[in-house]
This record gives sequence, structure tokens and C-alpha cells, in this order.
Amino acid sequence: MNLETYWKRLVSACIQKKLVLLPLGKTGRQIIWMVKSRGDVPGKSILIAGGTHGDEIAGPLGILRFIEESGQYWFDENKLAFIPIVAPVAFKAGRRNGYTGRTNSGYLWGMKEEPSSEGEVLLWNMDLLLKCSRFGFLTLHETDHEENFYLYYYGETGGRAGQVAEEHLDALDIRKEGGKFFGLVPDGTRIYETGLPENFVRGGIVYNQFDGSFEHALWTLGCPISICTETPGRKPLNLRIEATVALIKEFIELRGGGGKG
Repeated sequence: MNLETYWKRLVSACIQKKLVLLPLGKTGRQIIWMVKSRGDVPGKSILIAGGTHGDEIAGPLGILRFIEESGQYWFDENKLAFIPIVAPVAFKAGRRNGYTGRTNSGYLWGMKEEPSSEGEVLLWNMDLLLKCSRFGFLTLHETDHEENFYLYYYGETGGRAGQVAEEHLDALDIRKEGGKFFGLVPDGTRIYETGLPENFVRGGIVYNQFDGSFEHALWTLGCPISICTETPGRKPLNLRIEATVALIKEFIELRGGGGKG
């Protein structure tokens, strides 16, 4: 799906579901849009993002399918906000990185990399993003390096590395939901990130990888729990989209407390 078609369908779906479209800023010639609930909607504030990397398309397409096909209840009973495509220039070009060629880093002081053009837009809107993620943030990524599912967890660890804090056990349910579709990356698998220490998967989770990413920054700045899912990009696209919709619904039910159908 090209970018123009995506926006047309998203606008139509937002009108139908009575959602607000808010421009966050421009990167190159493209606008980064937020979709959010009306101001009178009850519930806990949750932020969900996709398309941080332009070639990881199941996130944006899963967000679109969720908005198009889910019942109105989801949008009337939950205070939701989405950034469907963080890097629209990259999405349009079908490449990983955005307008300036940088990637998902540089959101915190003291990190090696400067923020990307897209990152600068998000930083300009950080007060809004923290308000929208007051009860949690989910960002939908994909990987071509693994055949199974895993996630990055940013949150308290109950005093022990490799452990989800008791108040965040819903992270384990997100892991379980992804595992239903793809299975989990085996324990001990090394997840390599350029310029960072080696990271290992434990029970399908990489814990608190302090890399200056968007998900790391939101948690550091006050979001209580931040989860970055990694669906295997080599699997069939429709399966990845189906899994993405399921992950979105699971996160909303767990963190927001509302979902139906």
C-alpha cells in the first residue's frame, strides 16, 4: 500500500470512528500525524506507535486495520492515541531510515547519536506524548533477523534483572500473545544492536535496553511501562498484520481496561 492510499483510508476510518487527526510536525515533505480519541472519552491514556522504520510495515497496517475494523466500543471507552507512521518519508520510499537517514535513537541527553528529523518532531511534542502515554506505550516493530517473536520491556524489574515487576505482569501477556502467532525467540539468543552491548533474550523479553530509543526515552521521562514488540518480518504479511491487531487489543485491554469484540 502506498502512502497516499494509506492516508486516505486512515482519514476515512477516523471520520467513521469519530477520532481526531492531529499534525505533530513535518519531516521532509511529509507530516507526522497523531490519531487520538475525542476529549470527552473516558479511560486511561495509552499511546501506540508504528512505522518507526519505514520497511517495518505490519505496524502501520495493523493500526489501520484496527481502526477500520474494530467496533466503536474500543474508541468510546478508551482514551487512545496512535502515531500510525513515525517515519512517513521512509515508509513512502520503502526503506528503513527516515528523512535524514538516522534511525530510532538520540531521544535522550548523553547518547551518542543526535535525533533524526522524525525524532526532533517527537521531541517537540514530548509533553503531549507523555500525557498520551500516562498508562503505557506500545511501539510496533519488526525484525528480519529472527524467525520468532520477542519484545523489549522498559519498566521496573522488582529489583532483579530479567524480571518483570509485579505491577507490570501484563508484559508477559503481550509476550504470550505474540508467541501464539510465531513462537518465541529461544532463551539466550543474542540480539545485536550496532554500537551497544550484547543483549540476550530471556523468556522472549529483552529487559531495559538503555539505547536512547523512543521507547526508552518515554519510560525514562515518566511513562510507567514501555513495550516494543518485534514481529518476524519474514513471515507472511497478513499474519503479521493479524498479530499486530491482536497485540494492540491485548495492550488496550491490559493497560486501559476496556475492549470488546
